[in-house]
Amino acid sequence: GLDCIAPQLWDLHRPVLYDAVAQLWRGGRLEDEQAQSFGFREFEIRGRDFYLNGRKVTLFRKLGCNGLGRIDGNRDRLSNRVFNGNSFRGVYGLCNEENIRAADRMGFMSVPELGWHCADSYPAEARDIWLPNVLESFTRFVKQHRNHPSVVMWSLTNETYWGRNEPGEMAAAKAIAEQVAKLDPTRPTQGDGEVNWNGLLPIINLHYPEGTAGTLRLRYTNAGVTV
Repeated sequence: GLDCIAPQLWDLHRPVLYDAVAQLWRGGRLEDEQAQSFGFREFEIRGRDFYLNGRKVTLFRKLGCNGLGRIDGNRDRLSNRVFNGNSFRGVYGLCNEENIRAADRMGFMSVPELGWHCADSYPAEARDIWLPNVLESFTRFVKQHRNHPSVVMWSLTNETYWGRNEPGEMAAAKAIAEQVAKLDPTRPTQGDGEVNWNGLLPIINLHYPEGTAGTLRLRYTNAGVTV
């Protein structure tokens, strides 16, 4: 491998990208070529806050992954206004590769969500049947998207356990969290509406604390949408 420090970091207001080109030559003839864009940046959690390249950042997220919205030529306004947002989450695994590439170029943070959802579809008592396939799917998903600098965290699911901590469900959650951490130890993980899986997830996500999260919202009255 090559150890290097990037002269310029990828950031919201200056999304610097580099290109790597791999070529296969045979007998002096170019047989195949593959190009990959990438960027250097740091994203971390310090206490209750997120930091991008050492500067505190708040994720104002758009829902879904069917588009990033319109660019009107004013990147500062696009990145900082709450209603336009500076990030998006790809719900239920609907993570269009072209949108993530666009986020790389535009300076949007992205949170790809893995396509595992609904405890009724994945009952804990049958996890020996479905869990190996889910882990294989997640392995392919993380490998596909982990080289994008715009991807700052993974969302492991949406509205599956809703903060429940039944042993069978937490066993499945633990296997999934550990698999994703093994594939990509550089990014934090969350689950939308999952609270934090008994501490397995470094981010507490309440999803709907103002209403349908039930009595849990009473413990976090100033939570906003995500803690």
